[in-house]
This record gives sequence, structure tokens and C-alpha cells, in this order.
Amino acid sequence: MKLINQTTISSGEYMPDFAPGTPFLIEGCIILQCLSGQASFVFDFKQYEIRPGDVVFLFNGMVIELGRRSDDFSVRYVSVTNERVHELYLRITSLNLWDELYLSPVQKIKDSYKEPFDRWMQQCILVGNICRKQTADSIIANSVLSLFMVMEDIINRNEEDVAVTDYSSKWKLLGDFYVLLSRHYMARHNVSFYAESLSITSDYLSVLMREHIGKTPKEIIDEKLVLAMKALLESTSLSVKSITDRLHYEDSSHLCKVFRRHTGMSPGQYRKSLLK
Repeated sequence: MKLINQTTISSGEYMPDFAPGTPFLIEGCIILQCLSGQASFVFDFKQYEIRPGDVVFLFNGMVIELGRRSDDFSVRYVSVTNERVHELYLRITSLNLWDELYLSPVQKIKDSYKEPFDRWMQQCILVGNICRKQTADSIIANSVLSLFMVMEDIINRNEEDVAVTDYSSKWKLLGDFYVLLSRHYMARHNVSFYAESLSITSDYLSVLMREHIGKTPKEIIDEKLVLAMKALLESTSLSVKSITDRLHYEDSSHLCKVFRRHTGMSPGQYRKSLLK
């Protein structure tokens, strides 16, 4: 994953080389198409398996923990920058698509869509290889927007009304919590924000999380922040103060205490341990 430069629009093929357990922060949008082999990653405490033909959608702010991979694991990829992702959010207004992709980042492409998607990927790579940088960036960014517009239309067209039981409604609330968390955890650290967004009380959200996940919402939020901090400590040279500012934490000492509680090390010690 670290071979993908997220500061620029790009496309291509490669065989990732990473150590299992490596945290990785997405800072734009990366679309992966598995060509061969197998790999796994953890997102929001759930493990996902990637196999040939699978397509993975990763968005700004997601923190994933890279897992095991086979020696022959290879992918095609299209990566667009943070700036372009905000354009997607403005143009694709239906929550159905975003809920689907945040809850299920690994997608199994239907047989009828496999060939068109494969051609789309190849076209993006071809454009990146033969066009001037500025031209390629514009074409690829517009192609990504077009892809999501098509996906939005397909999802909305196929949406069906399904009777919701009390059990499934609870799991839907939990799913909605994780979608909100993935989008807002860097700026929103209070449980009340998520509870209010879900139109429930903080106490009820805590009851649901304890009952079905075994952790409190605050524990989940803190774990997400620690993962993001690990990724930034490993992949950037930002100071601890700059990282806490980026995570919108006014009290950097408190966040450092949270980090130490989860890792047994201070952020500085953790960064030094990566050099060994």
C-alpha cells in the first residue's frame, strides 16, 4: 500500500510489500482490483479478505490495518487526491452508496459488470501511461466521478424495501455508527455527537455497543484515533504536536496518554521502535 503516492492522481499495477499489522491512513480515494493471490485487512475492527476479482474502495480518513498476503498478491489501482474526493462527496449526494461502501469496502462485482469494470480500470491505466500529467489527472478524476455516478444509479435503482425487525434495526444503528465514525473521527471525539446523529441517547448507544461489540463507544473512538496516530507516526515525519493538531485534539497530553494506554509506549517511543 505504501507504494501508492496519495499526494497525486495515479493508476497502475503493482505487488504490494508490507508487514502484517501495519496501519495505513487513506488520504484520498483508492480503488483496488485484485488480479492474483490473496490478502486481508482490518477496518473498523472487522477483517476483510481480498481475492482475485474483488474490488476494494478506500476513502479519505479510513485507517486500515494491513494483514497477511500471499507472495503472488497483485492489484490494479486508481488513486485520486483528497481534493478530488471532496468533489465526489459534493456530486454524489445519495447516502445509499456511501453507506454501502463504508460498510462493505470489499465488493464482489456481478458477472454482468466485470468486463465493463475491467475495461474502466485498463482505460485509467492507459491514460496515466500515455497522456501528459495534467491531462491524465483530469481524465482519471472525471472517470472516477463517472464510475461513482453509475454505481449510485445502480444502487438506488435496485434498492428494495425490506421489513426491519428489532434485531436488525439495532445492527443497522451499529452500522450507521461505524459509517459516521469513519467520516468524522478525526474531528469528532465525543460520543454525544454520534448519538445525536443517530437520534438516540448516548446511554442507549453505549448499551448497544456493549451488548453487541463488547466495548463502549468511547473505547472504539479512542482505538480509531490510536490507529490513525500509528499510521501517521509510521508514514510521515510530522511531529507529535502536528499529528494531534491534525486529529483536532486540543489537549495533546491527553491523546498521548490514550496512546500509551493502548500501546504501552509514548508516540515518540513508538516512532523510535519502528527504526529497529
